[in-house]
Parts: sequence; C-alpha cells; structure tokens
Amino acid sequence: MGAQLPWKCTIATFCTIFLMFVLDYLRGVVVEDFLSFCLCFCCAGGWENLQAIIPGGSSVPLIPRKTCEEVMMDFDDLVAVKSGLGTAAVIVMNNQVDIVHCIARLIEFYKHESCGQCTPCREGVGWLNKMMARFTSGNARAEEIDMMWELSKQIEGHTICALGDAAAWPVQGLIRHCRPQLEARFKAYAEQNTDRELHAKVVNSV
Repeated sequence: MGAQLPWKCTIATFCTIFLMFVLDYLRGVVVEDFLSFCLCFCCAGGWENLQAIIPGGSSVPLIPRKTCEEVMMDFDDLVAVKSGLGTAAVIVMNNQVDIVHCIARLIEFYKHESCGQCTPCREGVGWLNKMMARFTSGNARAEEIDMMWELSKQIEGHTICALGDAAAWPVQGLIRHCRPQLEARFKAYAEQNTDRELHAKVVNSV
C-alpha cells in the first residue's frame, strides 16, 4: 500500500476493503480522494466505472459515485448524506455488478442471522427477503417500492438489537438512489412476459 500508511490493510477489487485505520488517520478525507489514494483505483475500470459504495460495512445505506465525489469520509458527513461510517469496511461496486442482486444478498444474510425474538425483525426481514428476490428478477410492480420502504421503516428502530436496522438500511439506500433502475427492471420484465403470453396465445390458436 505504501510507506505513508501506518499498517498493512487488505484490498480486494470491488469487494470488501477493511479500512479501520480511517477512523484515526484519515478522518475528514473526501471519499473520492480516499478511494483514489488508498484503494489504488481498485474499482475495476477506474473511478468513472464506479457505481456505488457502502462506506461502513454491509449494514449502512449505499451512496452513489456522485455523492462520493463530495462527501467527507467521516461520521458526520456520511450521516448527512443518509449513510454512515459504521465499521469503515468499504464495499465497492462497479457498473458491472447487479446492485439489486447485491442488496438482495445482504438481506438474505440478515434473514439468516435473525434470531427471531423480535416480531418486526422475524417477520419483516423475511418479507424484505422475499420482496428483494422478486425485485432482483423484476417480477414486481413500481408501487411495491414504496411498500418496501414503509416495511423497512416498520423494522428500523423497533427491535431489541441492531440487526433490524442493519437489514432495513441497505434496502433504504437502494430505494433512495436506485429507484429508476428498479422501475426499469420491472418494466422490462413485464414487457418480456407480455410478449411471451402473446406468443403463447398465437401458438395455441394455430
């Protein structure tokens, strides 16, 4: 990584990068500068190919590249853009990854980890997982986006431990920044299946 850094750290491509040293040594650095300097353009394809990052581990909302160009890599600034520094384990996603699938995978993990003691977490995260599975395939309606947002708000802050919040926030970040992608996916799925239904009717009528 270079002599300037206080100790070695682990780097991957667009996976999880452990950046705990940022808490003491690089507090107040602009995220764009931080990623460019410390990650050595680890995002495959360079900065322009960056889609989004999750700045504080899997449990905080994602922020898109545009936000990364301005926000400071510290607690207060990340909270101001409705994310968080969290564990400072940055997850980097470029334009080649399916960001909806990535968030769905996180929700699947949190569903598995839920102990089931709190009803909002036990039932709510289960529903989030089912909805995200359909969102990934595109088999959903645009109005369900707001339904899932409301569901996440019923989980957030209503559980004994923080796992409920950890499951709700990635979904909220996805909706906040990627609603057009979700709507386009739903539309494409609907059009594709409409064509299939019409084709099946023609075949059956012959």
